[in-house]
Amino acid sequence: MTKQITVRAVGGHEFLALLPQLAGTSLRRSLVCVAFRGSTVIGVLRHDLPRRMADHPVLVAAMVGAVCRIEQAEGVIVTVYTDREYPRSAAAAERRLIERASARLEDAGFEVRDGFIVASTGWGSVIDPTVPVRGRELELIDAAAAELPVLAELAEEPPPPSSDRARAARLRRRLVALREHGSIEWLQRELGGQIDPIELVERVLHEPAATAAQGAWFAELSASAVFRDAIVLQIAFGTSVGEIALQGVAGFSPTGDDAADASLRDASGGSEEFVTELYLGRTRLRPETKRVEAGIEFVERLLVDLPRSYRPGVHCVAGWLHWALGRGSRAGSHLDRALEIDPDHAMARLLDTYLGSGALPEWAFVREDERRELLGGR
Repeated sequence: MTKQITVRAVGGHEFLALLPQLAGTSLRRSLVCVAFRGSTVIGVLRHDLPRRMADHPVLVAAMVGAVCRIEQAEGVIVTVYTDREYPRSAAAAERRLIERASARLEDAGFEVRDGFIVASTGWGSVIDPTVPVRGRELELIDAAAAELPVLAELAEEPPPPSSDRARAARLRRRLVALREHGSIEWLQRELGGQIDPIELVERVLHEPAATAAQGAWFAELSASAVFRDAIVLQIAFGTSVGEIALQGVAGFSPTGDDAADASLRDASGGSEEFVTELYLGRTRLRPETKRVEAGIEFVERLLVDLPRSYRPGVHCVAGWLHWALGRGSRAGSHLDRALEIDPDHAMARLLDTYLGSGALPEWAFVREDERRELLGGR
């Protein structure tokens, strides 16, 4: 979150009523850290709760590291959202997580102003000795939320696109034909110049609806780790980065001749390290939001028509793209679906572990003026 908002909430229930609007999303199974300068909110960080307590130290380290990079942050409030009952015991996982996070934040020089737990049966502050055993009533938060002005649209997960039987049948026929007759000649006849992964990605980003052949070839490429990584990076950063990611792949040669693209390829040296840093978000070069949104729209429309066994790779693409825009919950949802279909899917497992650790991309902390500077004033 980049908008600065002065908070004048006088009670914990009022702060918690405001928090989903500050975060820009509904909050479930989350660790949320709000950073303040005085009474002004200058940053909101949200992480998915890990499934195991053993992963809490990694999560807290990631969160504290992120808070340390928020300029001029002085104080913080930590909140845990859980779908379990309000914890009565001091040894409960939610209380221990807040204690661990608070200790690490204080060690880093921040004033921890409060810690809240919002559970399925109640809520409370961990520093308030008057909280009932079962927590305070959730209706207090709901009532305060109803009186708040709307600061922003909540990023609720939209309903998935509806499937179409005829469209799904055409896609299924192309997938079967691709597996049976997937020679270069067949692909060229079906796709023309779009057999090239770079051309295919650009076409599906800029056309309202893909053909069955395009969807089938995209799904097939997404099943390959090398092509899948190149696809998400091309969607996020453009064709030149896609070409860099594909260098060394048999049968592929860069086709771009734009001077800026050539400069980027030269600067990267086509190195595997460069691609890895981009993929893990260890760069301050922010993805192009419109391209990422277009990519999400395409892959989520494709997923509803794909046969189940073909979906894990495409779910990985969707998960990474959501993560690139800071939508950790939606990213996690796609990875969960991939692992439900194929529990041994290597990339889904790796992404689930990495994103579940609370990893945030470097570009999440880039100010608008710095972003323009990185892009040469554009």
